[in-house]
Amino acid sequence: MVDYYYTNAIMGERPKVVNPNKEFLEQLTPDGFQKMVDAFYEIVVESDIAHYFPDDAEELALIKKRNGSYFIMICGGDERYISKYGGDFDQIKTHEMFSIPNKARIEWLGCWEEVLRPIEDKVEHQHIQSYWNWLETFSKHIVNYENDRETLEDKANVKMGCPFGHDKKEIKGKTMSRDMCADVKMEEGYMRMSVEYNNDESKKKIQTAIGVIEKKMQLFPSVIRRAINDTAGNFSIEFECEGMGREAGEFCEALMHELGISKCSI
Repeated sequence: MVDYYYTNAIMGERPKVVNPNKEFLEQLTPDGFQKMVDAFYEIVVESDIAHYFPDDAEELALIKKRNGSYFIMICGGDERYISKYGGDFDQIKTHEMFSIPNKARIEWLGCWEEVLRPIEDKVEHQHIQSYWNWLETFSKHIVNYENDRETLEDKANVKMGCPFGHDKKEIKGKTMSRDMCADVKMEEGYMRMSVEYNNDESKKKIQTAIGVIEKKMQLFPSVIRRAINDTAGNFSIEFECEGMGREAGEFCEALMHELGISKCSI
């Protein structure tokens, strides 16, 4: 019997992590492991933490392959993660750009439990337990936000494709026709915020606000303005998050506050 226990994480806690038994991977097989990872992400994107993950199917497919390789390596498989993706995956740095409270971690673990239970007749329970123990402990290292604080991601009602309450699918054909709407895209080592406008006054307001936040935070991301006609377009604020961590998210929050944006609306 596998004990899918849940313990609370304390922000900043770094408990010792023990890697799973290699027999877990051997009995499941690499192909079976990747199928499990694929199933995990299909559950995640329908869960309460879906907004942490990309809305685009191709981007999600890349995450499945990349993270599948990482998890396989952790379970004693070959080091194809390192050979394919150029080095060890520093999970703490990778997740610094996200605001992750313990409640999000618990939801993440719940998604793993859903895919582990169906393999209980294929893998010895002691090896599944070793993988769960690793997940439960390892995930505590990622928590970087207190539960009772509203996170940037908490403002999201849908997937990260449009994390401020408005699904791309609902506005198909109307992209960049909105005014003062924010869209954030996050991936490993990368973050981009796009703010749309449909009149000259808003364009000037966004441009001024970006300058104000840059000066205040002494943080200077790449800023690109894209015009679709004489009055409408967007500003793309882009961060390479290596070594920047939470500052990118704080910049976006400050810019939203400066512009009076709380959620996405048509």
